Amino acid sequence: MTISAIIIVYNLEKYLEQSIQSVLNQTRCADEIIIVDDCSTDNSVSIINRYASSIKYIRQPYNVGALKNTLCGVKAATGDIIAFLDGDDVWMPQKLEEMEKLFLSDDTMCIASHNHCRVNENLQLTGVKDETNLNVERITGNFSGAEWSDQFKHSILFREGYWFGSAYCIRKKYLRINEFEKIAAKYQHSHWAYLDMTLGPFIVASNSKLTAGFVNKPLFKYRIHSANSSACAFTSKALLTSLNRNQYTNQLTCHLITNYLKDATIIKRYTEMDDEHGLMRLQYEGHKLAAVKKFIAMRIFLLKQKKLKKELYRLIITTFLGVKQLSKIKRTYEV
Repeated sequence: MTISAIIIVYNLEKYLEQSIQSVLNQTRCADEIIIVDDCSTDNSVSIINRYASSIKYIRQPYNVGALKNTLCGVKAATGDIIAFLDGDDVWMPQKLEEMEKLFLSDDTMCIASHNHCRVNENLQLTGVKDETNLNVERITGNFSGAEWSDQFKHSILFREGYWFGSAYCIRKKYLRINEFEKIAAKYQHSHWAYLDMTLGPFIVASNSKLTAGFVNKPLFKYRIHSANSSACAFTSKALLTSLNRNQYTNQLTCHLITNYLKDATIIKRYTEMDDEHGLMRLQYEGHKLAAVKKFIAMRIFLLKQKKLKKELYRLIITTFLGVKQLSKIKRTYEV
């Protein structure tokens, strides 16, 4: 079995060297390391060039977006297994060794992931838990290892919490990349989407008989910092940018899944998430009365999803204090 490691980069000069070193320091070395750079304008190129003898470097001629940039790495990868690393995160030394053991245990495994540590800019533990943490704890605490695959496949398809990003790996022979690109090309906002959050559900949906694996060990450090739009939207503009990316990602994911699985419950789930994003958009864009009306209309759904308190808190802050105040509060609390 061979393993390709893909490091995804865009203006990450402050953290990139630590990320590259974490791949080079694996107890089970990657058979190839590919760095895909979405036309960085900072000092990332100089850092990458220092490792020229150890890596394959793909630099985009212009900014193509996270999805297309990462797909370039996937196409270039020759390994049986492809592992992904965002250029601001850090793998634990045993990451690839643990993933290889898992894939070797089951040839029908198309995707696998593991737990993580959430850290701050200086790699210090934050102790913060999110919905994915809670879902992983629910599955690993209430189901036997033999039942994990079905539970995690459901979580992947229904967006209930499964580590992608710098955690997940795929078995390349099960990836129908031409079909993925063909479907994505029909969606006008695909360039905004996160590849990991779309590729994972696509692989599961297009290989419904295969399995999903999980190692319940923290094998990478997920770094939270001011430039991380997916986890740290701390300004009004960043809130909207993050919202756009998440909404477009979910919409594309729904297109990808339903191309293979005609499941009304999946469509319902993604419609509900789109409604949640619509509520947040009204708040972030300052449409206060419309936001209050939509919240009232969604209150039963939010209660069932155990999100009523959180969304009420967000509504109160944006209505009476404004979006800027929400941005400040998000620096300290998960809102």
